[in-house]
Amino acid sequence: MAAEPPARPRYSRTLPPRAVTYVRIRSLIDIAIVGVLLSAAILFLAPLSWRPALLGAVLALALLGLLIDVPLIDRLVVRNTTYEVDDDRVLISRGVLFHRDLALSTAQILTVTVVQGPLLRRFGFAKLALATLTESETLTPLPLAEAEALRAQILAVFPARAAVAAEADADA
Repeated sequence: MAAEPPARPRYSRTLPPRAVTYVRIRSLIDIAIVGVLLSAAILFLAPLSWRPALLGAVLALALLGLLIDVPLIDRLVVRNTTYEVDDDRVLISRGVLFHRDLALSTAQILTVTVVQGPLLRRFGFAKLALATLTESETLTPLPLAEAEALRAQILAVFPARAAVAAEADADA
């Protein structure tokens, strides 16, 4: 009898359902930018006889992205991202096919930044960026209030770090 694989961790917090819309729009923008850049490169660099085939390949890849990535993969990415924050660590679980579990000790986190670009701002979301000496990790898209609360919770573990962060916020 074969042993069952261990269950993947699912943490208590998930990305909001509206995050699917944001991720889909980001995917559409990415597909458009890559398609335009590849098409321009083909038109300027490829020999005239190769252009129709190469442009057809770019169109096929764009359609593949529109038919698979946007409606299916983006939804799976949002559904399968879970996280949890406590006084000792930040736990993030992502992925379906390629699963990744990450545990960052709050003692090793050097900076916690809330970033909000124009598209994130439009949806009321933010990106929480965590940096340690060896790696950086982002958790996006989170509602702005939740991202700020998580930042405060992580920084509150070490009062000296929270004071430095408050001073930096006052300078900004």
